[in-house]
Amino acid sequence: MRELSFADSVLAAELLPLLVAIVCGAVLGAERQWRQRQAGLRTVALVTLGAAVFTLVSARGFDGSASDTSRVAAQIVSGVGFLGAGVILRRGEMLQGLNTAATLWTATGVGMAAACRLYVLAIVTTVAVLALQLAGRRLGLLIEAHARDTEMLRRYRLEVTVAEASLREMASRVEHLVVPSGASVLARAVEADAQGGRRFRLTLLGGPAVERWLVRLSHQWGAIAGVSATWTVEREEEGE
Repeated sequence: MRELSFADSVLAAELLPLLVAIVCGAVLGAERQWRQRQAGLRTVALVTLGAAVFTLVSARGFDGSASDTSRVAAQIVSGVGFLGAGVILRRGEMLQGLNTAATLWTATGVGMAAACRLYVLAIVTTVAVLALQLAGRRLGLLIEAHARDTEMLRRYRLEVTVAEASLREMASRVEHLVVPSGASVLARAVEADAQGGRRFRLTLLGGPAVERWLVRLSHQWGAIAGVSATWTVEREEEGE
């Protein structure tokens, strides 16, 4: 049985881990690019390659030194967090890019596993991530649809008081107020107050979307001179 040559040892110890890291990263990145996300094939492949290089350097580049060779590898996980934060965007109440950031973080582990020659672990993790991205999205949509059907419904009461000076501007807007989709109007009432204005009361039944709508509405109308808008939660009802 022949001994391994220098070229063979380099191939097995250094080049093969890098190749596995690049291939696994490219596969993960291809899925992200197919969905037109911020981090695509090149970015994820570079993340896995970089994680593999740093891990190899920390394990083999400091032979004979008294330093802890695991420190470089340990910093990879925290360092990739800065890269992941760059793909997260906040738009209003929505966060976008969390899934891509988690993919980059997991891709770091894949690159480190390849560098440690844990090829089965790297490949299995890549397959698991792909399965979660492809099948998990559809499963998540089913869970969200079921949650909307069975969510806890609340009875909300909106009270808008309009002073006499603002009646001409606001009365029609309040009387013809369009409630958000999914909300049920249980009762409407209008009464005059002692100062010559009007008090409008609206009772709604709905979920969290109705509450967010009430928060925005009360802030917008509360900023208008002569208008006071408040809302309260009366009680909760289990959805069917």
